[in-house]
Amino acid sequence: MSEFLTFPETQAELSVIRDGSPRTWSEIGRLLASVELHGLWRTNANSFTEWIRYFAQQFGKREGSYWRYLTAGRYYVELRKRLLNHDIQCPELQNLPDRISPENLELLAKLERVAPPDVIFGLAERVVAGVATRAELRDAWCVFRPVLAGRTARGHVEVPRYDPDNPMQRDSLLEAMVFRALAESAGRWLENNNCSIYHLFSDVELMKYKGSNKRYVLDALIITGSKVSGELVFHGIEVVGIISQQTQKKLHDFMQLCDFVWASVHEHLLEQTKPEIPNGVGILVANGPKIYIVRQAVKMDVQGCDLAKSLLIKMLK
Repeated sequence: MSEFLTFPETQAELSVIRDGSPRTWSEIGRLLASVELHGLWRTNANSFTEWIRYFAQQFGKREGSYWRYLTAGRYYVELRKRLLNHDIQCPELQNLPDRISPENLELLAKLERVAPPDVIFGLAERVVAGVATRAELRDAWCVFRPVLAGRTARGHVEVPRYDPDNPMQRDSLLEAMVFRALAESAGRWLENNNCSIYHLFSDVELMKYKGSNKRYVLDALIITGSKVSGELVFHGIEVVGIISQQTQKKLHDFMQLCDFVWASVHEHLLEQTKPEIPNGVGILVANGPKIYIVRQAVKMDVQGCDLAKSLLIKMLK
């Protein structure tokens, strides 16, 4: 059975809507896709775009809203096929409840261009169940969007997507997956996770060390601690691929700036990179939304961070 209306059904639905019968966004999206499919816009417009504009004016709606309904509806039809193939049950387009918004589907479609399948199916299942929040999807998009290096669909003939043959995008995707796992774990991966403070920051520029002109930028910095004792612990995390001498030097430098330093590696590269990671640096592997310790980091004797920590504890309380 087709997800879209037949030619006679489309004509009938247009008449019903013009008579003032209310419709949900998904029903409107289905109708617009059917109008385009059967070319019904040709009766009173030179293009489908012109017809959408005329249709919006008839009902006092913004043209952009109708384009969103159409785009979200098309995407949901294809998404539903994939979800059903994975035994994830979801309603037909016209039966979508209001809690499944076109904005959430739009964000999910953006994420699908870059995030790995396990992330997408996890989020998609929450979206079609109506439990995923817009804030949750926006946060995920903020994490994965940098993989595309700022490229968006706007102005492009071909929508930009993740390219596994692009080494920069591969590294950036690994970094995004690690950051997401760290955020969702909320400190459960730590050996001592009885902390009342857990804050995660990305791309953190640390203070210059001993007057050096070199800038130190960590892929992630986690601050843990206790609001009662006022103690803070800095966990510096660097996402690494093949370990070069420059990477080893960078990890050694971080050991002078953080209480614990961790190297996060892809599980496929673990055996290759593990022997090259400096002693004292812990090793983390992200597996979907979870992160686990392969090697425990050694506590460093960091000097000169007491003032910064004392200021931070006041901010984080």
